[in-house]
Amino acid sequence: MAMKIFNTDKISTGVMLTLGSEALSALLLWAVLAILGEPMAGHIRLMAVCFVAPILLLRFYAKKKGNPAVTKSIIVTLFLSFVVFMFVVIKSGELTL
Repeated sequence: MAMKIFNTDKISTGVMLTLGSEALSALLLWAVLAILGEPMAGHIRLMAVCFVAPILLLRFYAKKKGNPAVTKSIIVTLFLSFVVFMFVVIKSGELTL
């Protein structure tokens, strides 16, 4: 039943996949930084790695699956989360314009 969700062409599937993959990437990065004893606040720019998995998902759904609703929702969710990420990075002072 859980795998059936990934085969549906719904907007909610794309949003769930994008946010889930970003969250798993962030959790993995947090675990690695915790093992190394580094504070997460000092390495906010490293969170850009979390966008790799959704980009690969976007490529998979656009090329292999051919689900237009999922592809569009991944694009929109990825863009919105990237805008929020850039806002946080600029406000934290790690990136100056």
